[in-house]
Amino acid sequence: MQRFKALVQAQTTLLTILPLLLGTIMAAYHYHHVNLGETFLLMLSAICFHLAVNGHNQLSDYRRYQNSTTVQDSTNNIIKRFAISIPWAYSVLGILLLIFLISGLIFEFSIWHSSFNSFNCMKNSCSSSSIGLPI
Repeated sequence: MQRFKALVQAQTTLLTILPLLLGTIMAAYHYHHVNLGETFLLMLSAICFHLAVNGHNQLSDYRRYQNSTTVQDSTNNIIKRFAISIPWAYSVLGILLLIFLISGLIFEFSIWHSSFNSFNCMKNSCSSSSIGLPI
């Protein structure tokens, strides 16, 4: 677990969560309605993408400075310092990107589906029930 945290720099996840939480709070305050399922999917997608980008940056830095003696001995060389194998790092990135892709597609289809239902209800003037959690 320590190698995973080092590879993807998990401590920076807060930078992804804070703007999403702030936007969710503002939407809840303004619209008095939050869809928790879609909010969770959006956060999961954003976090997985953020972690995958961080891991890719670590791999790119390692490959770029692999032959440099000054960077190889640096404490910032996470791949070497934590003895992370390159195939393991690529498999972690692949899993993160797969989770991002699946959760992002589910999120997109749920948004499209709820928008389509809202459009049909407006067109047919039907009463629609709340999809999310009223606040």
